[in-house]
Amino acid sequence: MFSRRTSGVRLGLTRIRRVFAELSGEYKAWLSTVEVVQVVGTNGKGSTSAMLEAGLLSRGRRVGLFTSPHLHRVGERIRLGGCAVSDEVVRCKYEQVQRAERHVEERCTFFEVLTLIALECFAEARPEVVILEAGLGGRLDSTRVLPPQYVLVTKIGLDHQFYLGDTIEAIAAEKAAVIERGCQAMSVSGQSAAARDVLFARSAEVGVSMQWTDSLDRSPPGLPGPHQRENAGLALAALRHFYPEASAAALDGVCWPGRIEVLRSMPPGVPAGSGVVCFDVAHNEDGIRALCAALQAGDWDVVIFGCMVDKRPEDLVALLRAWLDPRAALWLTPPRDEAGMDAHRLAESGDRVFEPRSSQLVAAFSEALVAGRRVLVCGSHFLVSDLRSSVLNVRAEHPDSPELSDPVGRRR
Repeated sequence: MFSRRTSGVRLGLTRIRRVFAELSGEYKAWLSTVEVVQVVGTNGKGSTSAMLEAGLLSRGRRVGLFTSPHLHRVGERIRLGGCAVSDEVVRCKYEQVQRAERHVEERCTFFEVLTLIALECFAEARPEVVILEAGLGGRLDSTRVLPPQYVLVTKIGLDHQFYLGDTIEAIAAEKAAVIERGCQAMSVSGQSAAARDVLFARSAEVGVSMQWTDSLDRSPPGLPGPHQRENAGLALAALRHFYPEASAAALDGVCWPGRIEVLRSMPPGVPAGSGVVCFDVAHNEDGIRALCAALQAGDWDVVIFGCMVDKRPEDLVALLRAWLDPRAALWLTPPRDEAGMDAHRLAESGDRVFEPRSSQLVAAFSEALVAGRRVLVCGSHFLVSDLRSSVLNVRAEHPDSPELSDPVGRRR
């Protein structure tokens, strides 16, 4: 399945619809009753989805959640009742998808296959609500294979311009296209004027009244930061369509690793001294700005950053430099992918540069924690995954983690 990553992104719904039609015959009755929530936007999709999931679970609802990407293992993308499915379940469902592909003579992309696997898992478990986080854009994203009753739009910014367009208007149009007649559409009120205009126009075109949601006074404890108050407001508005009396406290059970995730005490057996580490997967301009606004620059001794080359790394590094305390150290490293940024080109005097997934980086990271230093790790999911694994020993818990099954982790 992971070998399909090498075929890249191929937007479109023809392939997945043909394979889905082959698979879905056995569970059409469930499809007619399940309530579908689709979440689109640039940043905050996963957090918003997880908060809504937590709110529904707190009311005893049976919930299926599909998100991307994963941090440590592919099964994290598919959750039932708040728990990620095992990678063995993914493997078995993949075989079902392959059989359906052969029957209709189609070959789906990596993300399309994962979407189909998630739907197979959900069909078997029969949740009452399914939450689908769009992977890329919206109009041609494979999660659109199920028509949603609810569409949630998080903050829209510049990202994936090669596929979605170079302007906010173009990107917003791709995401707004999921709003169809008969659905309930909601968006954060903090959208830019350009994005708001596009969303309003699309809503008017299909006869839908757009609900604009305000930030909450606080974010859930598990997802700190001012930007999460905006996402929480959107999640709560959606939850209130199911339970009108729901309060912000319903979201407090959310747990979503890698989003301003601060570890002050390391697990037993991990030598970390009095060091503090924060993990955050901010990897585009809006994400880095939100991260900097949420944290105090003076609280960090070391910042470790890496992203893909298509994320305009020079701009992101410039933002981090402007925010950093002058006494802090900046360490740059490409993620474990051939499309990673050129850390040597971006480095200035005093910066440290590490090769992707190097043992030297892990050693320096561990030494910093043992010495009691405060370390912020941000950027690509790959980078956060690697260093988070070194602290939490994720491999021991999940021996089938991506570095064993994912060719991206084996290229170097």
